[in-house]
Amino acid sequence: MTNKLGTFQDPLLDRQIERLAFFTEEGWEDVLGLIGVKGVGANDPTWKAFSGNFFGYAFEPSKMNQCWVDFHGMHNANPQKEIYLHVHWSPATSAAGVVRWGIELIHANPHESFTTARTIYLEAASSGVFPYHQVIECEFADAIPSGVIIPGGVIKTRFFRDATHANDTYPGDAFPHFLNLHYRADRNGTSYKEGNLYA
Repeated sequence: MTNKLGTFQDPLLDRQIERLAFFTEEGWEDVLGLIGVKGVGANDPTWKAFSGNFFGYAFEPSKMNQCWVDFHGMHNANPQKEIYLHVHWSPATSAAGVVRWGIELIHANPHESFTTARTIYLEAASSGVFPYHQVIECEFADAIPSGVIIPGGVIKTRFFRDATHANDTYPGDAFPHFLNLHYRADRNGTSYKEGNLYA
């Protein structure tokens, strides 16, 4: 009996081939960035009840709240594809309005200088439902370009709600759950941990 490759059927070998195909096909992956406060500042978000027994950091509607989230360059990423920042968040009420998220970022690969800071804005209309999980992602024009971040690189972000901007019209707290990176994975990892990573 032969398998789909025309070779003698070996169940163990077939499973290994299927696993190899799975781990070498390109697909989307996430890097999770946890929202947290690492110090004491006038613009820190407040840790408070989100829904029932579940708490989170509340970004207020009347002031700019901020925190800092760092990321590490991924060894399984396709270096020729863009990296997209996106926010998982929830409104605190069923009220209508828009939340304006800001992400200021810099990045550098190992033994390189950090880039000049730039800021992207993501404006998301409240679903009008509570509790509700919403996701908003940056557009291609605001993504980290292909070939910029290699494994071992660092992406530093200042994540904030631009609540005093005219476009932020949602009257309640907004609870971000994660600030994440979406990227294309096309390998298990790199051949080397430093230097010529893909040799």
